[in-house]
Amino acid sequence: MMRKLIVVVSVSAAAAVAFQVVFRTAGSSPPIPDQELGLRKTALADDRAPATYTLTDAAPGDNQRMPRAYDGAPPLIPHSLDGFTPITSSENTCLLCHQTGTADAADPPQVPVSHMTDLRNAPTVQRETVAGARWNCTACHVPQSNAPLLVANTFATKGK
Repeated sequence: MMRKLIVVVSVSAAAAVAFQVVFRTAGSSPPIPDQELGLRKTALADDRAPATYTLTDAAPGDNQRMPRAYDGAPPLIPHSLDGFTPITSSENTCLLCHQTGTADAADPPQVPVSHMTDLRNAPTVQRETVAGARWNCTACHVPQSNAPLLVANTFATKGK
């Protein structure tokens, strides 16, 4: 036990001496200012709050659907979420309209088959209702808003 303690103390002392030697020789250059560290090029206190935005207040069926950001992206919710949230373990009001089993173009889009499969526990079984991991719609789907882009974006999908 005493031998281990002596080894640990010796290694720590050697590391401390090496640390001092490295930083004394490297200390010839001036320190890097905070504004030049990381991706932020301004002081944190200089940040302004982003512009405010509003979520859509349209009733279901009253708003035009926006295109998806990319292939496979979850579609945006084109209506207000008032009265639809919170989604709890026993209630998901989204499914009242989106799991009716109809495919009429005038009807709301239906929950895709992929959402009826529990990819972790039973990937070959298609359920009658949404699988547990897909139950909370607002984990992926968000309401439309008039929020401005906070960062410039030139992303574009191919072939669209």
